[in-house]
Amino acid sequence: MKKPVQTTVITVLGLLVLVPPLMAGALLDPTRPTRAALFLTPTASPPAADKWTLNSTLVANDRRVAVINGTHVSEGESIDGARVLRIRNTDVLIQAPGRQITLQLIPDTLKMRP
Repeated sequence: MKKPVQTTVITVLGLLVLVPPLMAGALLDPTRPTRAALFLTPTASPPAADKWTLNSTLVANDRRVAVINGTHVSEGESIDGARVLRIRNTDVLIQAPGRQITLQLIPDTLKMRP
């Protein structure tokens, strides 16, 4: 009678070892692009706002710094033909030739809606 119990225990232990790797394929990778990105195609001529990309911001009591196109800038400084007017936590207001543009860390189309 001990042999069937041992076989059952070995079978259960074997399943416990094999099941997690089989389920790993079902896990989602949070670093992968969204499915919507698969269907988006680049336009022939990007909008003017695409000339400036807001990479990060640092807002503290004593200073405000943004990284635009990989360059650190402060309020009042210029970057690629635009003057930085205001740096906030998640966006930066710039004065480009002929218009003001708000650069956002997270575009409106990707923000979670309540």
